[in-house]
Amino acid sequence: MARIFAFAAALLLAGCTSTSLPLTPKPVTGGVLSGTLIGDPGTFNPALARRGSALEVSRLMFAGLLMPDKAGGFSPDLAADFQQAEDGRRYRVRLKPALVWSNGQPLGANDVVFSFERVYGDGRSPGSLPRGLKVSAPDEQTVEFVLPAPDFDFAAYLTLPILPAHALAEGDPLARWGLDADPTTLPVSGPFLCRGYTPNESLELAANPRYWRRPEQPYLAGIRYRIVPDRPAALARFQSGQSDTYRPSPEEYAGLAAGRSSGNYALVSGGAEQPVYLAFNLNRTAVAGKAPVASPGANWFANPAFRQGVALAIDRSRLVQEAFLNTAEAGKGTFDQDAARERLAAAGLKGGAGGVLTDAAGHKVSFEVLLDGDDPAQMRLGEGVRAQLALVGLDAQPRPLPRLVLRNRILRQKRWQAAITNPERLGAPPPASLSFWRSANPWHFFDLGDDQGTLPWQDQFDATYGNKTGASEREQLIAAHQPLVELVRPLALAAIRADVRESRFSAFESTYNGRILANIWEVQKAPPPPAEVSPAPGS
Repeated sequence: MARIFAFAAALLLAGCTSTSLPLTPKPVTGGVLSGTLIGDPGTFNPALARRGSALEVSRLMFAGLLMPDKAGGFSPDLAADFQQAEDGRRYRVRLKPALVWSNGQPLGANDVVFSFERVYGDGRSPGSLPRGLKVSAPDEQTVEFVLPAPDFDFAAYLTLPILPAHALAEGDPLARWGLDADPTTLPVSGPFLCRGYTPNESLELAANPRYWRRPEQPYLAGIRYRIVPDRPAALARFQSGQSDTYRPSPEEYAGLAAGRSSGNYALVSGGAEQPVYLAFNLNRTAVAGKAPVASPGANWFANPAFRQGVALAIDRSRLVQEAFLNTAEAGKGTFDQDAARERLAAAGLKGGAGGVLTDAAGHKVSFEVLLDGDDPAQMRLGEGVRAQLALVGLDAQPRPLPRLVLRNRILRQKRWQAAITNPERLGAPPPASLSFWRSANPWHFFDLGDDQGTLPWQDQFDATYGNKTGASEREQLIAAHQPLVELVRPLALAAIRADVRESRFSAFESTYNGRILANIWEVQKAPPPPAEVSPAPGS
């Protein structure tokens, strides 16, 4: 049955469109978009927003120096332009002239320096800036960033939202805009500001009259959100016509595809998201100095031949069909069971009782694979990995955990054997997740570092960030060392009402922007017709 459903989903996905729907040559203004937030934002401070509704809302209210573009690069937002030195260590940003916050206060270089030094430089913020970063303002319109080492991917950090120094400079800026801050009082720089908020019920955003694209954009007059507790409630609101956008899960996609002709909406593919990996714990020291993985498991995982064998044993196309119901792309890697057995033998493993491999000491090669128990697709992915590794003699036992427990086990306790996850699922913000391969990055989750230093192959990964060709070099190193086994790349999918026009949905842009429609300032929706006025009695 799963295969039949997956095949049906594949046929439906083939009809998915990625083109925007033009409205008229003259933009329509004054419409209000209806949305749904799954869970209360909790915070409107972009420095504290990690995922979900908090990230979506904060990125509507606060802008960064740069923004991602549909080509997969970065273009100016609050910045007028930016320059990168040939050595990869210096970046200079010049701000647009006459920028102001929504309360009329000027927005300048001091706000940028404040944001990067006082806010994102704080270890409590998920911004995860490179250690040793120096930020200065030669004048009111210019900011210079000097890195301790070359990093040709640093531009991603310039998408972090800028916060107002005049409102946060006194005291602790993170505590000042904590969970109890009134969002209607926050000075913002993005396309929308908060007009009204009832916790766990509703949120109303209005167009920021001092947004730098004004007076033309945003074309929308505002966005009205209903806050719901879970995905079923959000899906029900979209299917009943109460919301204009929705991001379906793999298991929801087929039903939406079947009903789109009568539901007056389009299904849009925004491309592939970040990969989901099978990771092995390569930490050598855990909390309180304990070994994160007891022997013999630690010896298996540290052996590159073992990791290569696992990577060769995975049929990624089958995982796409059975775990993601054809709403994903196969991860990078070769499937070859015979070659997998050869690499596992080279790791010192041999056949044992019941077809399960054993090591030289006679230990059965059995290990636990943690995964996100709150996600049905992850559950199916865990079962698929278990079944495929069993074919080459590995006993991989999936263990679902609540998402927060999973994050704690991997990032804090560091006591785990294997896991199916990625930095985004663990809570990493987009700039940090882009450079998580760097050993000093706090989201380098498979080896968080200790006083024993880095391994030679990790030093090779670190060196790639100092080269303009670093991305392609990392691909080669991943194939050779398999520190993580890429499984699938989920497709970013969205359902959008037919009367929402000029919208652009992109996996890359939406990940960084935190919002479902990347170009929200260009989005249009016809305003409701004026209400008829009844004639006065006796007229």
